[in-house]
Amino acid sequence: MRMIIAFISLGTTLYFCGRMFYLKEIAKVPLTVDMLWLVVWAAVSCLIFLGFADSLPGKTRRASQTSNTRSRRDIPPVPTKRKSKFDGISHMTPLTTAAPDVDAILAELEAMNGEADRPAYLPAWAILLRDPFVKDQQATSWFGGRPKVPDGFEWPSDSAHGPLHFVAQFDLATIIAEPQTGQRPASLPESGAILFFVGMPDSETEQATRILTATDMADAQEMPEPYDIGSLHDIGFWIDPPVFPKWPLDLQPYLDDGKTAPQISPKPSKDPADWITNWGLAAYDAELAIKAVEDDAIRCVSIFNSVERNAMKQAGLSLNDQQAKHRSTMAQERPALLEALKQFRAIAGSQDPCTPIDPVTRDDIWKLRNAVAAKLDSFAVRYALKANPASVYKSLRRKYMHRVDRKDYAKVPEEYRAFLGAQISAWHNHRLFGRALPPVTDFPDLRGLDCLVSFEAQDLMATETEHENGFSIWAARTQMAQGAYANGTYVPHVSV
Repeated sequence: MRMIIAFISLGTTLYFCGRMFYLKEIAKVPLTVDMLWLVVWAAVSCLIFLGFADSLPGKTRRASQTSNTRSRRDIPPVPTKRKSKFDGISHMTPLTTAAPDVDAILAELEAMNGEADRPAYLPAWAILLRDPFVKDQQATSWFGGRPKVPDGFEWPSDSAHGPLHFVAQFDLATIIAEPQTGQRPASLPESGAILFFVGMPDSETEQATRILTATDMADAQEMPEPYDIGSLHDIGFWIDPPVFPKWPLDLQPYLDDGKTAPQISPKPSKDPADWITNWGLAAYDAELAIKAVEDDAIRCVSIFNSVERNAMKQAGLSLNDQQAKHRSTMAQERPALLEALKQFRAIAGSQDPCTPIDPVTRDDIWKLRNAVAAKLDSFAVRYALKANPASVYKSLRRKYMHRVDRKDYAKVPEEYRAFLGAQISAWHNHRLFGRALPPVTDFPDLRGLDCLVSFEAQDLMATETEHENGFSIWAARTQMAQGAYANGTYVPHVSV
């Protein structure tokens, strides 16, 4: 309370003094009785402030000082600082350390990938997502969802972070021998199932692999996740549910050299004749191209005009040659290109969307698109004009296909389904066993280990994270040869 009064009196004092100064020096008001009262009030406020100033922070009341003050003889003397041998030295010479052996560090990092004793070729099984638009969705291997296990199965758990998250289950009978070598994974049963679980990276139990026999699978039932399982978001993924969306899987064997993609399921080619097969897809692709050309026109005005304005302000600054060339080229080509694209879109839109496209009409518009794209440098519109099935796929996927709720797939128009199904069921770098190294930047120690399973980050599977482009599980080669798969290493594919 004393502090509040002190601050109020200080403010009042400053106000009266300021008011006096304004009237006398600025407003030139002659001295009056009212002004004398201002002087009196200023003096009173000043006295009040001085009376309560001891209450301000950092101050102590005089009475307390008097009662608590000790005599000088009660205060022990301050010890004298010992003289150091470094006294008088203005600076110290920095310690010198030996330069790191860069070659030795690089050799150690290279050794950590385990390539020294890993065979050059290993049998692998490409993991393929099944086309979601085919009628038969019954599968004995799947990603996400819930596992099928016998009664009494113990769900893997970590002591600190609780139950692990189910990743995938593979039918061992579908892991047929790789044709070139005739080999299957060492000591893996001919039938049954192999299950994978993952948890918090670097925890005591960060992953778990379970082998179920054919007898186990004879009475296996779908097992719900434990009630106390956490969210997938808690271990780094971008979704909140505790389970990944379920996808039926198919396996195709191939010989993995760690570099070459398997040729068993090539992605659709970029040739428009191979993927623009009906009028509906042609109209959708034309709409994307029109939007790209119109957006480029807006971008040219907004970006290049701002560059020109800066050039006027800063002497010597001129338009970038590449940008100037692009602006000039598009100014000449844009009118005719837009007119042709809109005419083609109108023709395509007037046809039954599921009807096969006329090859001549399709080829004519693509000749024009490719001719204009060949004149452009690396600008966005160039890639929109060239055949780009991946871009069309991403646009359709964002529009119709939710990565978690597959019930929405029934809403996908018929004319797009064959194209989307071919893109989804192509190989996306998911593999069972094999030898490909994980694309990481944190150098995990994989010496003596071989890959059990590897999944690329893919939005439809909800395996995307902020800093990883996938994950894999590795196990000791000697243990795998003995049929022991339980103890593995979880490797997030860190990309930053």
